[in-house]
Amino acid sequence: MDIIILNDHFDASLLLLRKRFCWKYTDIFYKSFTVTNSSQELMSQSAITKLLSINLGEQLLYEAINKSWWDQSGVEKSTFWNEVSYFKRLNRQVNADVCPQVLSSNADYQIEATEYHNDLLVSVELCTALNMKMSEVKKVLMNYALG
Repeated sequence: MDIIILNDHFDASLLLLRKRFCWKYTDIFYKSFTVTNSSQELMSQSAITKLLSINLGEQLLYEAINKSWWDQSGVEKSTFWNEVSYFKRLNRQVNADVCPQVLSSNADYQIEATEYHNDLLVSVELCTALNMKMSEVKKVLMNYALG
């Protein structure tokens, strides 16, 4: 079975990966980086349609991948999208509130179990990783890639 991740549905894709590989929520928490100097808005549907019409090959590839993503088990259920909303809120809370508290106190923090997960331990180690600077992330990834 293929693994499909769509940037359009990044959080939902992470939850699908979590379920497929039996990961914990703490395995999929992330912190976004701004990768450009200008603030970019998401493209409108009409802009996407216009771009895709320019290159038929790109359009066909996008449509095939998008269809495959939506064909994945569970994506069609409203309960899945409720969990996606919950995860988005929790990830923002972990980054904005929990990790600053963990790092300032140098003590782990426990999030109580919900219908979506058991108790979660947000560790100093996790928060340190989530708060790495882009240059540190690049260095870690380069070291990993080069062995």
